[in-house]
Amino acid sequence: VQHGLNNGKCGACGDNFADPQPRASENGGAFGTRTIVA
Repeated sequence: VQHGLNNGKCGACGDNFADPQPRASENGGAFGTRTIVA
């Protein structure tokens, strides 16, 4: 999928680049918490 449909692009933390924004792991998505961890 990454190279065949998305021209090599990938979303954050394994999200599908073709998914609508915000993707699950981005801020505003199901797992995006706006917290930076190190």
